Amino acid sequence: MMKKEKESMKFTLRAKLVLSVSLVIFLVLGTTTFVSIQALRRDYLEALEWRAETLAQNIVSTIVKQYNLFLNREDIEQMLPGILESASLQCSQLYKLNEGKNIAHLAVINRSGEIIAHNDRSLWHTPVESDALRKHLARREQMTVLDGTAYHTLVPIFALEDVYIGTIDIGVPKDFVEKKIQGLLEQSIEVFLIFACVAFLAISILVHVLVTKPIRALITVGKKVAKGEFASMHSTSQEDGMAVHHKKKSSDEIGTLAVVFQNMIVYLQDMAYAATRIAAGDLSQTVLPRSDNDVLGMAFQQMSGYLNKMSAIATAIANGNLQHDLQPNNEHDVLGMAFHNMKSLRHAISHIIEETENVRTASESLSHISDHMALGAEQIAQQAQSVSSHSHQVSESMTSVSTATEEMSVNIREISHNAVDVTNVVATAVQIAQAANSAIHDLGARSREIGDIIKIITDITQQTNLLALNATIEAARAGELGKGFTVVANEIKELSREIAVSAEDITHKLEAMQSGTTTATEAITEMSTIIHQVDDRSRTIMIAVEEQHAMTNDISSTIAAVSKGSGEVTRSMLDVAAVTKNSGDQAVDVQRAAEELASFADHLQQLVGKFRV
Repeated sequence: MMKKEKESMKFTLRAKLVLSVSLVIFLVLGTTTFVSIQALRRDYLEALEWRAETLAQNIVSTIVKQYNLFLNREDIEQMLPGILESASLQCSQLYKLNEGKNIAHLAVINRSGEIIAHNDRSLWHTPVESDALRKHLARREQMTVLDGTAYHTLVPIFALEDVYIGTIDIGVPKDFVEKKIQGLLEQSIEVFLIFACVAFLAISILVHVLVTKPIRALITVGKKVAKGEFASMHSTSQEDGMAVHHKKKSSDEIGTLAVVFQNMIVYLQDMAYAATRIAAGDLSQTVLPRSDNDVLGMAFQQMSGYLNKMSAIATAIANGNLQHDLQPNNEHDVLGMAFHNMKSLRHAISHIIEETENVRTASESLSHISDHMALGAEQIAQQAQSVSSHSHQVSESMTSVSTATEEMSVNIREISHNAVDVTNVVATAVQIAQAANSAIHDLGARSREIGDIIKIITDITQQTNLLALNATIEAARAGELGKGFTVVANEIKELSREIAVSAEDITHKLEAMQSGTTTATEAITEMSTIIHQVDDRSRTIMIAVEEQHAMTNDISSTIAAVSKGSGEVTRSMLDVAAVTKNSGDQAVDVQRAAEELASFADHLQQLVGKFRV
C-alpha cells in the first residue's frame, strides 16, 4: 500500500516539477534553436548572394565598359541589345567553370524582362515567365529570391549616372540549399535533444533528493494527523527521522515545515486530551490559547466556559428555579435557545397560575350562558319555521313569473321570425326595383334610337319633297307630255308631307315618353332608397329582438335560480331548526362540562404552585 502511495506521489509531484522546469528549458532552447536556424539560413543565403555577385562582377564590368564607349544616347539604345548579347559567351564559360559547384543557370535579362543571354541557348530572346520573378526584376535591387526549383540571385547592371541596363540572374538549385539548411537543422536538433535529456535527468535527481523525499515523509505524518492518530505520532516521527533531520540539517522551507508539523502535532495532542476529558464530563479542564490568533484554543476556552454556565443553569432548573434568563450566543446556539425558551415556559406558568382563577370564573359564566343558549335555541327554531314558510311562498311566485317570462320569450321569437321575413321581402323589392330601373333605362335608350331614325326619315321626306318639286318643274316644261308625270309628282309630294307630319307626331310622342321615362327612373331610384332604409330598420328591429330574446332568457334563468335558491333556503331553515334543537341539547352538556372545568382548575392551581417564577 505504501509503495503504491509513493509511486502515486512520484507521478504527481516529481513529474509536475520536472515537467514544468523541463518545459521552460524546452521553450528556451527551442526558441534559441529556431532563432539560430533562421540566422544560419539567412547567413547561408547571404553567402550565396555574395558568391553570385562575385561571379557576375566580370560580366557586369564588360557590359558597363562597352556601354560607356558610346557617347550618343541614340547610338547606345540601338547597340544595347548587342552589348547584352555579347555577354553570352562569358555566361557559358562561367557556367562550365562552376558546373560542379551547384550553379543551375546563368543569364542576362534586359530592362523589358527578356532573356538576352543564357547558358541554355534555347532560352535566348524569351521572356521571363514567372510573374513573381518579373516583379522582383522591376525593383532593380540586388536580392536572392526563391522561384520554382531554384534560388535566383538578381544582380542589377547600372552604367554612368545610375542608368539601368539590365540584370544578371544566377540560379542555385533549391534542393542543394534545402539540404544544407536541413543539415544545419538536424545538427541543432541533436544538440538540443542531448542538452534537454541531460537537463531532465539532473532536474529529476535534484527534485527527488531535495523535494520529493522530504515531502513524502511529511505526507506520512499528515495522513496520520488526518486519521486522528495522535497517540503514536511522536514515536513514528522519530522513526521516520523527518523532523529531527530537517530541524538539525536543513534550514530551507521544507525543514521549517517539518518543525511546524512537529509543533502542530504536540498542540493537537493537547487539544485531544482536553476534549477527551470534557467528553467524559470533566468540565474543570482549562485550555490556554497559544496566541491571540489561536482560533482552536480560544474556541476550546469559550466552549469550556459555555458548558460550565449551562451546567449551573440546568442544576437550578432541576431544583424548580425558573428565574434564570439566558441569552443565546447566536442563532445557531441550539442549547442556548433551549434555555432561553425557558423564559417562555416561566411566563406560561405565570399565566397558567393567573388564568386558573379566570377558568373558575369562566366556568360559572359558562353555566349561565348555557341556560341562555337553551332558551335562544328554542326561539331560533320558531323563527326558522317562519322563514321556511315565507320562502315556500316566494318559490311559488317565482314559478309564476318564470311561466310568464317563457311566454314572452315565445312571442319575441315570433317577432324575430317576422322581422326576418320582412328583411327577405325588402331584399326582393330591392332586386325588383333595380330590374325595373334597368328596363326603363333600356327603354329610354331605345326611344333615343327611334328618334334618330325619325330624324333620318324627316330628312328623306324633305329630299323627296324637293325631288317632287323638281319633277313638277320639269313636267311643266314638257307640256302635254309631262302632265302624267306632274300628277305622280304631286302624289309623291303629298305623300312626303304626310310622312313628315307623321314623323313630327312620332317625335313629339317619343319626347313625351322619354320625359316619362326620366320621371319613372327618378321615382324608382327614390323608391329603391326608401326600400334600403326599410331594410336597415328591419335589420335593426331584428337585432333588437334578438337582444331582447337573450335578455329574456337571462331573466328566465335568473328566476329559475332564485326559485331553486328559495327551495334551498326552505331546506336550510329546516336544517337550522334541527341544529338549533341539537344546540339546546348540547347547552346542557356544556353546563356539565363547566362544572368539571372548575374542578380541574382547582387541581391545576395546586400543581403550578410548586414552581418559582
